[in-house]
Amino acid sequence: EMRILYKPETIFITRQDNLYIFEILDDELKDDNLIISDIIQSFILPHTKKVFFIVPTEHNRNHVKKLCLILADNLREMGVYKLPTTYVYDISRKMAKNKKLLMKILGKYAKEDGW
Repeated sequence: EMRILYKPETIFITRQDNLYIFEILDDELKDDNLIISDIIQSFILPHTKKVFFIVPTEHNRNHVKKLCLILADNLREMGVYKLPTTYVYDISRKMAKNKKLLMKILGKYAKEDGW
């Protein structure tokens, strides 16, 4: 049996066996096809409830959000309605290296988005 090998940075598995995927996009940002591939792979992984894409800039954030919306719309047009909730956050490498700052940023996003 052939399987698609998808390895995001982190996968959290809840007690209900739901998946929360964290995907850091860095080198992929140079090629939309690579971003699209990561988005689709995260969407089709069984039991995925939430996907968090981390990008370095607000510009990247807006671009990846747009790609997520386009792909979700296209999949819905093809009859795929059960898609994970997608979040895109801009967190630079510098911010990510400061654990205290990172926790503050993630806490802010969690509160804003209700996760």
